[in-house]
Amino acid sequence: MKHKILFAPAAAVLAAAVLAGGGAPQLPHRDLIDGLDAVIQKRFAAPEPSSRGMSRVAEPRSFGTHYLPQWSTPTDFRPESLEEFRAIGDLESRSIRVGLYVFGAAILRWDRRQQDFRALKGPAAITPGTVRPSWYPSLPEMRFTAPRDALPDWTAIHPIARAAMKRFAEGGKSFEAELDGWTLLARPIPASAESCVGCHNNPNISRSPRPIALHDAIGGVLYGYR
Repeated sequence: MKHKILFAPAAAVLAAAVLAGGGAPQLPHRDLIDGLDAVIQKRFAAPEPSSRGMSRVAEPRSFGTHYLPQWSTPTDFRPESLEEFRAIGDLESRSIRVGLYVFGAAILRWDRRQQDFRALKGPAAITPGTVRPSWYPSLPEMRFTAPRDALPDWTAIHPIARAAMKRFAEGGKSFEAELDGWTLLARPIPASAESCVGCHNNPNISRSPRPIALHDAIGGVLYGYR
């Protein structure tokens, strides 16, 4: 069953998102996005002290602040293993443009007007040719008018990421949507170790609205592709 929702993105233009529930047909190129998610999840499962969250999967690092890409580089993801090179190569061979967002459980507590970096970060460009939006929360104003096929910006994605986090908090394992020509697929990021649990239950670090246990979803990663 599919449901349509409307919300107001940053440009104050109404956009439609189609949410796919259980039993929905498989999205186009889903197998290739599944391959990318497999390598991304491995990175999240083995965090480094200075590169957690968005910093684990996108450059430049943004630990403790909003993410902002390096505009002079074509992509923000640097493959580190043969498996990662293969996942990116498979997407490139099909000319699939991919962006990535990372969101946390804090998105359930804070609304988009507060622009909490713990709630949502991104997007990062994963494959060449993927057009970044013109605005990120750390920028005071629009840098330029982005092309119509640019990735949705932080404000446009916030309601979808929030809906995905709600589903993951209830035990869901996937969330799908469509927005402005982009197919969106979100997957949960589980607490893979007790160190993750301790960090995300620390009130000085995390803004999760509920206590986290081992293997609970502490956030999610959202892929936008076309």
